[in-house]
Amino acid sequence: SGQQRAIANTQLQSLNTNLVEAQTQLSIKSEEYSLVQEINNGSRDFSSLAQVMQNTAINTIVQNESSAQNIVDELSDRYGEKHPKMISARTELRSATRNLRQEVSKVVQQIESQYRLAQTQVDNINKLIDKTKSDVQNLQDENFALISLEREVENNRGIYESFQSRLLEANVRGEITASNVYIIDKAIVPKVPISPNVKKIIAVSTIAGAFLGGLIAFAREFSNNTFSTPDLVEEKLKLPALGLTPRVKSKKAVAPEKQYLDDTLSPFSESINTIRTGLLFSNIDHPPKTLLITSAFGSEGKSTVAINLAAAFSQLGKTLLLEVDLRKPSIAKNLQIKNKLGLTDLIGGTVMSASDVVFKLNDEQLSVISCGTIARNPLELLSSKKFERLLDSLKSHFDYIIMDGPPTLPVSDACILANKVDGVIFAVKAEETRIKVAKEGISRLHKLNANVIGVVLTSAEPHKMSYYGDHYYSGEYYGIRPETTIKPDIT
Repeated sequence: SGQQRAIANTQLQSLNTNLVEAQTQLSIKSEEYSLVQEINNGSRDFSSLAQVMQNTAINTIVQNESSAQNIVDELSDRYGEKHPKMISARTELRSATRNLRQEVSKVVQQIESQYRLAQTQVDNINKLIDKTKSDVQNLQDENFALISLEREVENNRGIYESFQSRLLEANVRGEITASNVYIIDKAIVPKVPISPNVKKIIAVSTIAGAFLGGLIAFAREFSNNTFSTPDLVEEKLKLPALGLTPRVKSKKAVAPEKQYLDDTLSPFSESINTIRTGLLFSNIDHPPKTLLITSAFGSEGKSTVAINLAAAFSQLGKTLLLEVDLRKPSIAKNLQIKNKLGLTDLIGGTVMSASDVVFKLNDEQLSVISCGTIARNPLELLSSKKFERLLDSLKSHFDYIIMDGPPTLPVSDACILANKVDGVIFAVKAEETRIKVAKEGISRLHKLNANVIGVVLTSAEPHKMSYYGDHYYSGEYYGIRPETTIKPDIT
């Protein structure tokens, strides 16, 4: 209607006004952003920016830095570099310098954000203008169509009224012609439908469905290139199958990562105990003390194995769960660890003592060090001498160290770590990990002379595996559950 067109035109004028204002603001922010880019590409620093010089917090920090520098200069004439006062003064100077850089960085980021926001506003207003123009055009087209339809309705109404009037006249004057059709036999409604034959259709569908289902199942089994049983793991990978971890299906059940911590007598926990026993007997004289859990790719259950296996080893002695997957960590989230500091902070020197990043579980028999701050150079950190010295120090404090490592194929971190531990456990996910991929991951470890002790089949479903043999069915916990859990004496 005309009112809608008027409203649309008013909106269009308002948007044009807003566009001019947004473009003016964008021009101002663009100049500020260009100045930041010039400083980034040149040798100047950001202290020449007006926003930096006008920032009250930065001016205060600059005064603090100047005061700290004066104190350092005064103390340097009186004391040596290792004097406590000199060390404290240097620390305050570094802190002031770091705070200054952070505040300047915040101002620069604010300039960039304001520039992008202004640019986004201009783009959005342009889109709204285009949409409003399109709406105005559509209203005009719809108005033309409405006028045409109204004319057509009036013409049809006139034709219909004329036809109805003539039909009434013809009925009054016409004669009724007698029909020459006679009823010979009345039709009888059948009690049972002739078609379709439901019983026949059901029988044929059942037979065809069973045949096609069997054919599809056979084809899937024949073309399956994943791991379905521990026997297949040993056959394809030529490594011992240490055990499996059952899939936890119930949404109300405890998360897979906390199964052992929640109930040490559950079937899941018994599976972890089986894996632990296999590791201890892999070298009866010198059982492995440091273990790396890895897989070919991510999301194959290695973190679940690492957490539960660490909880199992904590029943035997002081155990450390060390997260060395510095690219995509998950232990802090899975165990609800609120401390954001971890291994990277310990290696980088942000934290001076390991006790500041250790999280205790299981009556303090299980210690956890999560990843901490995400590192920009995880490979360099894991290859550093600092990490080696830290690992040697942790070995002297713990009986067992379980490392939750990164996957083998996407990154080379696991290959670096494999030569720093006593043994490697390779996790493959049941009916998902491809055989060729697992072979490639293990081959990469073997080329680096890593001690791959065995393989764990994760997220397995024993009731499905019973198809391949009754010995795969796990059932429930064997034995009478005690009222209290008695820890073994390992002394």
